[in-house]
Amino acid sequence: MIWVVERLIVYHFIDLGFEMLKIPIRVEVEYGLEGSTVTSLSKKTLYNLPYLIKQYPKLNQEKLNTAIEQTVKKELSDHFKVRGYTYRNQEERKDG
Repeated sequence: MIWVVERLIVYHFIDLGFEMLKIPIRVEVEYGLEGSTVTSLSKKTLYNLPYLIKQYPKLNQEKLNTAIEQTVKKELSDHFKVRGYTYRNQEERKDG
């Protein structure tokens, strides 16, 4: 097994009606590879939540966190698919 560390920037979009908000998200992913199978995954997600809440006070923080987490999962799934890796989702660790 080999360990791979990658840093990605993905984007989450929110349509506020009067504005399309594009939120950059930094993701650091560390995963183990056996052949072409991702066997374990650790990820750190970073985005400027205090700024978003200050600029857009009507944003629901819990819903935003959930939506961003879903975006990150989808982007990681696409990231692995493009590289031809399969991923077993049972051992995911979230750091940060």
